[in-house]
Amino acid sequence: MRALFSSIHHFFFQPVDARGFGLMRMAWGFTMFVYWLARWPDITRFYSNAGMLPVSLESIAMRSFLRFSLFDVLTEPTVVFGFYLLMLAGSFCCMVGIFPRISTIITTLLLFSFHERNYMLLGGGDAVLRFTGFVLMLAPGIHAYSLSRLHSQWKYWHKHHTLMPAPLMPKWPVILLTWQLVMLYFTSGWDKLQGTMWFDGSAVHVALHHLHFSRWPLWVMDGISLLALPVAWGTLLFEFLWLFMLLPSYVIREIPFLSRHLLRRLLIAGGILFHGSIFIFMDVGSFSLAMLAAYCGLLTADDFAWLERITKRVLHNTSAKPIIVLFDGQCGLCRRSIATLLTFDWLHRLHPVDFHSPERDHVAHGLSFDDLNRALHIRLPNGKTYLGFSAFRQLSWSLPPLWPLAPFLYLPGAIIIGNWLYERIANRRKRCKHENCHHLDLKPAKKALHQA
Repeated sequence: MRALFSSIHHFFFQPVDARGFGLMRMAWGFTMFVYWLARWPDITRFYSNAGMLPVSLESIAMRSFLRFSLFDVLTEPTVVFGFYLLMLAGSFCCMVGIFPRISTIITTLLLFSFHERNYMLLGGGDAVLRFTGFVLMLAPGIHAYSLSRLHSQWKYWHKHHTLMPAPLMPKWPVILLTWQLVMLYFTSGWDKLQGTMWFDGSAVHVALHHLHFSRWPLWVMDGISLLALPVAWGTLLFEFLWLFMLLPSYVIREIPFLSRHLLRRLLIAGGILFHGSIFIFMDVGSFSLAMLAAYCGLLTADDFAWLERITKRVLHNTSAKPIIVLFDGQCGLCRRSIATLLTFDWLHRLHPVDFHSPERDHVAHGLSFDDLNRALHIRLPNGKTYLGFSAFRQLSWSLPPLWPLAPFLYLPGAIIIGNWLYERIANRRKRCKHENCHHLDLKPAKKALHQA
């Protein structure tokens, strides 16, 4: 009996990497924010007593059981719009990780209230957003990749001079999410089997040519429709393959050349291709983005390691030599900045070196103490050295969270503005609380930055 309970406990509470759920929280918050922001002009028309469905007509249009909405009671347009703004703020906080637990709960509960107020507007994407938010609301591992965790990283770095290990969480939220996806695909596939349009490909052909869904001109959709039959059959196969995720591992191992690990990756890759194609060719609301967000929660530690290797290979960053980052270890602001950079260093490319330490003599050839004391310096594997804003601009290409920002750092005038901002930020070292910060002479910094 003890062995049975131990197996059950291991099945549900085995520690797993929580970074996937952190990414899912970010992607879910982004999808919520973008999708609901687009509904700004129609909120009071769709969800308030002054719109298309007053409370007096709810009994005719809506079910009267197993439902609750705040807006059955709070019906005034201004109040409804105020809660809408609160949901937008909550979804933004989910995305960036400001109080991730509280913001996720508030956003999810408000999402349910809006859906239950008028579910005649709902589509497949709304259902996915709802169950994903529900899983996130319950899951204990959603603080990864959040500003809240970044603050904890700063404290941990200050004390231990290294980053915290990857966050862990029990396995049951991943199991719950997997079951949700399996049931979603199975019921969708089963429903498709009840007619004939998916067997002859006409369902895909009609959807591609529907004026409400089509993103492209008719001649483009005509060309894609030539693949309607294989796409229809491929869709059915993909949806029913998710049932294999419910099989025990010892059963899957009996299938040649297949393992649960490989099966999960194949299904995720197929889903990215499937939903990505839908997003490119058809306007189906939030459905594609919501599904891609849910996939993030299935990622494991092995997946993150594999993605890191693939990214390095694609970017030709497989060099064994790291990027040396020389910083002032006696400055609180500098230590916090290095902790932030290391948090963004998903590819493990950076090697921070305190220029007050003896290691400086081995990695900072040709740089004097006065040079290093004026601005942040980096040394690339090819031997090139950059400082100040130019150093940050070079680092942005090696830190995945900064990739969207990197091209803007090369716009005309960016170097002038960047150097000015860097000087302003560097001057804050004068106000840091560390006793060694007060005697620093920063006047030469401006000259050094302009020479960079």
